[in-house]
Amino acid sequence: MALCTILHTADWHLRLSQYSRTARGDDFFNAARSVVDIATQRRVDAIVNSGDILNKARLDSAEFAYLRAIHLLLVKRGIPMYTIMGNHDASKPSWFSQVEQYDDRGIIPIDDWTKREITIGSTTLTLSTIPQGPSDVVVAALAKACPADIIVYHGAVKDFLSFKSENAVTLEQMAPFGFRMGLLGDIHIHSYRLETDGTRLIGYPGSIELCEANEDLEKRVAIITLEDDGKLRIESERIQTRRVLTLRIRTEAELEDAVLQMRQHSDAYPLVFLNYDHTIPNALQRIMACVDPTKTIIRPRCATKEVDNVRVMMESHGDLSLKSMNDFLLEMAPNTSGFTHRLGAALLQPGASMKEIIIRMVEERRAELTQPEVFF
Repeated sequence: MALCTILHTADWHLRLSQYSRTARGDDFFNAARSVVDIATQRRVDAIVNSGDILNKARLDSAEFAYLRAIHLLLVKRGIPMYTIMGNHDASKPSWFSQVEQYDDRGIIPIDDWTKREITIGSTTLTLSTIPQGPSDVVVAALAKACPADIIVYHGAVKDFLSFKSENAVTLEQMAPFGFRMGLLGDIHIHSYRLETDGTRLIGYPGSIELCEANEDLEKRVAIITLEDDGKLRIESERIQTRRVLTLRIRTEAELEDAVLQMRQHSDAYPLVFLNYDHTIPNALQRIMACVDPTKTIIRPRCATKEVDNVRVMMESHGDLSLKSMNDFLLEMAPNTSGFTHRLGAALLQPGASMKEIIIRMVEERRAELTQPEVFF
């Protein structure tokens, strides 16, 4: 028997536009509405939102209107959404505290980094929020926050990252602390770890709309059920988002295939990331002709020019692995008294601090530019 069901979401990044198109602002708002629709259809007892509902901390009235509209929709449907701020929308006071407050529905801010008891479904759970910071800060906060049924944290956990981060907390560091659900935000991936006995879960739901081109195109929320035997069960539900097409055109055949895809999905007004060879005649024009350009969003990138530039550099400079960095610098910036050469030479020195060198060089350049003119 289920004691409670929670929808976990994060990283909404509500905004007015993206790629200079206001239609993308509507896309993010519609994705947020889709999350509420999923919560309604699945009859969840509560939503936990792990931060970055907003894309920035300083809002104008239209952005606040998006936030309030979602809040009122939650209120109307009787769904509480326990919410923390993220690194993008952190403000004092929180924007979430500026909407009408209810104890059992709508957006409920939980940004005070304390432990509290909340009733979800037919059970009472302890919920703790963890402030963002380096691993030692997170570990110290966990020591105070646990034991808890739920911890909510907006920040990086190293084991989930695809890039290096020396300061991120690890699952090993978190393991000694007693919590059932670690509900995370900040990393735009949908990934969870459920212990083999089913009693502990931690993970990220990912963003609800495409914030960066390298993200997963399919966006999801997690539905987490706590059973009366203490076991956790997790499912995922897909969020309704704008269709995204990623097209690569290097040959005439690939262009024909891309045109076919554009025609098939023209009524969906997709967001299109187009990587094309500029030597193929009218490639971009033929793609643009397939759709309504006022509603379809196309992000073209002519990558061949970049490849050509690299090839020309390699051909003119030979095998870079056989050259010393100083020789390469001299070839690329032969004016040894010029700013570029001096900056490169300084950075090549053993133990060079990039920050200190750039500051010093900028100050020197500023001093040069502010020298009084001398007339002869």
